[in-house]
Amino acid sequence: MRKIKICALFAYVNQGYIDYFETNYDVEWVQEYDEDVTFALFTGGPDVNPVLYNENKGNFTWTDEERDEIEVKFFNSLPTELFKIGICKGGQLLTVLAGGKLIQHVTGHMDYHNIITHENEVIPVTSDHHQMMYPFDMDINQYKILARSEINRSDKYLNGNNKIMKIPMNFVEPEIVYYNEINALTCQGHPEYSTANELFKQLFVKLINEKI
Repeated sequence: MRKIKICALFAYVNQGYIDYFETNYDVEWVQEYDEDVTFALFTGGPDVNPVLYNENKGNFTWTDEERDEIEVKFFNSLPTELFKIGICKGGQLLTVLAGGKLIQHVTGHMDYHNIITHENEVIPVTSDHHQMMYPFDMDINQYKILARSEINRSDKYLNGNNKIMKIPMNFVEPEIVYYNEINALTCQGHPEYSTANELFKQLFVKLINEKI
């Protein structure tokens, strides 16, 4: 089994993450970066504070601003080139820190649904989010969508003013995105859930292995 060292804030790492990574790797967990760290992990939780992407807080948005401050400080303590992984809220935070923003409220993403990968695989994922990564205002060379929702499931896309957002004609709902300038792999779904589909769990491991 491959040995890796994961740097993460232990207060936000639940048993699901521990089990998921320790099933696939021989893991050493640390809270502070050192030169032997394989990657930094950002986990799920409450919504990202919209002040970080210059929006008001919408009616459906709930935040832990103290946690955001801690996690941003953690991010800033890491080398830019260090590989980072973000799951659900963690992925949304890394999207914002890469220069993107979030859709503050979507529907249709609180249950299982299919995604399509960049290799045209159709895989069921465990979905549990009402906000969504939105990298589309970034330069196209700064990100790559590695998986998208099979169909656009939401019937509304609300911003911080609780207004319907204008989205691009070719808009897809991103599920897995890689941000090259901060070397971050982000995922809306939860591969660490015990109930997650095995294909989804292994897809995410495969994507990680391509980067480490």
